[in-house]
Amino acid sequence: MSYKHGTLSKSLTVVAATVFALAIAGCASAVAEPEEQTAEVALPTSASTPPAAPRAGESAISTDHVCGQVTAIATMEGNTAAGFAAGVLTVDQLVAQMDMVATGYEHVLVNDSEVGDLVTASVIFLKTAEASLSGARFDHESAEWQGATSAIAAACHAAGSSISMLADFGG
Repeated sequence: MSYKHGTLSKSLTVVAATVFALAIAGCASAVAEPEEQTAEVALPTSASTPPAAPRAGESAISTDHVCGQVTAIATMEGNTAAGFAAGVLTVDQLVAQMDMVATGYEHVLVNDSEVGDLVTASVIFLKTAEASLSGARFDHESAEWQGATSAIAAACHAAGSSISMLADFGG
């Protein structure tokens, strides 16, 4: 059997068009009319799903995990302050980084522990704190902030965890 190039090309085009038409017809028949789609979607509420409860397959948040998150944010804060002091960061960069520190604390996953309670208290402080002179959302050198972060570090230490800072500046 011998096909000419033009005949094979036309045959493939017809087959492709047929397959496409059948696929479209199959999709069209699978779409239900809007009146037929009456399934109700139940939106989760805070009463139905406690935010701190792990979902199936998830582990509960440990105090070590909370302290680890705080360590990452404390590292960002310390390196930002050191970078600004060394003249590597501009005021705008300092403000942006310190604002990210505040946002980081607001997103720490906490548990029902003293550490979790102290992180929650620090978030409340951050949401109500006066802006720093440089324009950041909070003054990282204020006595209130230093007290809050020291209390978190002490609670982490008492729980058998620790907060450390990985410094990129200095020697």
